[in-house]
Amino acid sequence: MKRKVLEPEQFIRLLRMTFKENVKVGNSTGAEQAVLYLLAGVTGLRRRELLYLTWDNICLSEDNAFLRVPSKLAKNHKQAEQPIAPATVAILQSLKHP
Repeated sequence: MKRKVLEPEQFIRLLRMTFKENVKVGNSTGAEQAVLYLLAGVTGLRRRELLYLTWDNICLSEDNAFLRVPSKLAKNHKQAEQPIAPATVAILQSLKHP
């Protein structure tokens, strides 16, 4: 299967529909899946890196928000910190503290 990059409008539609339809896949709700898609789209993290993230790997500080990818999960086996945009921080904060 050939993969392609989504246009911004397609990406937004994917996020909205995943969230709105809220179809549960495994143990994940549509809202949780939408957040993973969002993080993948804005950070470039790989599937395995995203699936093993915990709240301990996420810093939501207003002045320095980032996702920490532990070395054991990173493709190059080096710990990395990926910055998070303020809009994404707001979404994550609302999920962490409903």
